[in-house]
Amino acid sequence: MLTTEQAQKVIEKELQNRKLTKPMTPAELLEFCQEMYVHLEFRCEGDRLDFIRAWAERWQSDWLRTK
Repeated sequence: MLTTEQAQKVIEKELQNRKLTKPMTPAELLEFCQEMYVHLEFRCEGDRLDFIRAWAERWQSDWLRTK
């Protein structure tokens, strides 16, 4: 079982590996979050999907600036 911090790093690494060039659409983001939810087990199980979505949105905001 991962700590919350370890899970966040896994999410960020997966987003980097996907080599995104623009933010995901809401449907793509939901699909990504659901995929990660299934694959990750970490201590905050009840809030996992919310954490994953927040991390993915923040990563996109930081790394995929839209113009």
